[in-house]
Parts: sequence; C-alpha cells; structure tokens
Amino acid sequence: MLPRGALASLQRSVVCSVFITIAGKYNWCVPTTTELIEMSEAYEALYNVRIVSAGEGKCRGELTIAEEHQNPLGTMHGGFIATLVDQMSMFALQTHENGPKAVSVNINVSYFKPATTGDEVIIDARTIRAGKKMAFLEVDLIKKKTGELLVRGSHAVFIVSQKTIS
Repeated sequence: MLPRGALASLQRSVVCSVFITIAGKYNWCVPTTTELIEMSEAYEALYNVRIVSAGEGKCRGELTIAEEHQNPLGTMHGGFIATLVDQMSMFALQTHENGPKAVSVNINVSYFKPATTGDEVIIDARTIRAGKKMAFLEVDLIKKKTGELLVRGSHAVFIVSQKTIS
C-alpha cells in the first residue's frame, strides 16, 4: 500500500513511464492477453488494479477500493477515476486491430454514484470505433456486488500511427 499522498505524486511521475515501458517493450504492436497482463504489473503496483481480460479492443480490470484511492470525503477520488479511464481505455485500444499508437484529444467522465473503502469495482473498457486518424473509447466502472453503474467515461484519441503486428 502506498502512503497517503504518494499516489498523486506517482501518477505525475510514473504513469507516463507505463506507456514508455509498453512502447519500449512491445513497440506498440497488439499485445496478447498474457502480455497485457504482464504489462499491467507496474500499473497494478500503483493502483492495485487486476487486469482480468483483454483482447479485441477491450480490457477488463477489477479494483478493491482502498484508502489511497480516496478523496478527503472518503470516496474514490475523481482524478484517480479519470486516470483509470485514460489508462484502461488506452489498454483496450492497444488490443484493437493493429494496436495504434495514440494520444488523448478529449476525456469526459460522468460520476453517478460513489465507491468507498472495500467496494469491489469492475473497470470495463472498450473501443467503440478506431479509424485512420481518430479512435473513440468508453469505460464503465461498475460496483461488482450490485451491478450499479458508478462512472462512465469516454475518451477520444488521435491516432499518431498505425502499427501492424510484427
């Protein structure tokens, strides 16, 4: 577990290195499910997200909400949620046909219900459409116990380059 306040610091300094590592290790090709799970080890160390499946433009993870994920009110922090939307949707895109290299254009997050310590959350990311220059992705955060939709995020990205599987 990270000490309180350390997560935000790590998000600023390490989150980008996750994609540098992925690019360096996988050259932006479409990773297999096993490779995506291996790549998630750095991600898991930061956020305790467990990648449970990935492929065909989708990525699913699970998270048990802990103190380091909370805001001062004791619910899951909105900035942390936005980071999950960004990261998980990009993981989903990397499993899409040709695994395009992309950068964010717009992220929108709608918060419907809070999650608190101990809640188990499913993070379900999917590629809605990936064209030659733009891709559109969605991410739902769902309370595992009840099936309630907690958050819906949408992410539009500009495709920098199309890479083919090597």
